[in-house]
Amino acid sequence: VLAVMGLSILNFFVITIVIATWFGVLLSLGVATLTFLAAPIFLLVKGMIDGFGEIIPLDIYVSFTCFGIGLMLFTVTYLAYKWSFVLFMKYLRWNIKVVKGSAQS
Repeated sequence: VLAVMGLSILNFFVITIVIATWFGVLLSLGVATLTFLAAPIFLLVKGMIDGFGEIIPLDIYVSFTCFGIGLMLFTVTYLAYKWSFVLFMKYLRWNIKVVKGSAQS
């Protein structure tokens, strides 16, 4: 019973804050990755709205640089999402083991 109460306090106060913060980091990393990968599309939209004559070579270089950074961020984001899921599942299994162990004793 004490193990379950301690686990409940740990989950509610400590782990909730950590998971919420990490979820915010993952969400912002995902949005940044998608934004960087969409940079060439944004350049095409700018060309359609303002006219393609308004696009300077620097816009093209920056667009493809952002796309390259987005490709690199994609691998980081993928690994961060993957390992976050794995660690979260391990934590849930540990919680279940603690609760089952507390119920048996």
